[in-house]
Formats: sequence, C-alpha cells, structure tokens
Amino acid sequence: EAQAYELLLDRYALTQQEVADRVGKERATVANICRLLTLNKDVQEMVKEGQVSLGHAKALLSVADSKTQRKLALKVAKQKVSVRQLERLIKRGEEDVADASSPAGIDVSKKLVQSISEELQKRLGTKVEIDYHNQKGKISVHFYSDEELTSITDRMKAAWNR
Repeated sequence: EAQAYELLLDRYALTQQEVADRVGKERATVANICRLLTLNKDVQEMVKEGQVSLGHAKALLSVADSKTQRKLALKVAKQKVSVRQLERLIKRGEEDVADASSPAGIDVSKKLVQSISEELQKRLGTKVEIDYHNQKGKISVHFYSDEELTSITDRMKAAWNR
C-alpha cells in the first residue's frame, strides 16, 4: 500500500491530500503509511508478511538506526511483544543511545542526518547536503539550471501544501 501511494506521489506529482481523496482515506493515514517506506527493508518485508503489525511498524519509525529497527522487529515476531512493550523497549534503548557523550549517540546522529539527506534527494530529485554539527546546521539543495530551481521549489511548495 505504501509503495502504491509513493508511486502516485512521485510519478503523478500528487499531494498526499490528493492521494487520500482518491483512495478514500485521511491525509494523515496516507502520510503515516508512506513513512513506513523509511523503515529497514527487512522490517518492511516483515510488515508485508504480517509478522509485524502496523502499530509495531509505527513505533519502529522512532528508531533511527536501521539495524536496531531490524533487531527489535525480529524480537516482536519471535517473542510476540505488544506495541506498548515495544514502545517501552525503544524508549529505554533510545535514552541510552541519545547520550551525546557516547560514540553510539554520535553514530545515530550521523545515520539520521544521512537518512534525511537521502530522503530529500529522492523527493527533490537533486543532490542535497546536510552540514550538521552539535544539533545545528544547514541544508544545501543543489540545482544546475533555472528550470531545475523552479522544479525543486514547486515540489517543495506542493509538499508544504499536503
């Protein structure tokens, strides 16, 4: 379902609201389902196969590290962990990882910034660089012609209006 929505958004340049109207769902539902495509590929497959519920998948979206997403999803599938239990596991794990003095915390920030950069590049169709240091930074969007700049700004405006 998420891949179908993504196709409508990308190929036909529809907004999330337009997709929602066409499929008879709320815009927030379409947005949440599309976010599932940012999960680890193995986790996406587990959702498709019914080993991990949509509720579990939504909880896993709060985990930045792809390997940790996969590890937790496997735990859900094998041990029949409830969504609430998973949320508690994530909260405990994220508190440990979020310690800025730990190498793991730094690694998570880099992975998250890289993931955001890749998502922006995919959405905008051009090179995007994120300069991130100490919870501050800047995003650079590259363009190579006036037409490309117009196209990028049109896509951004459409996204803001979703």
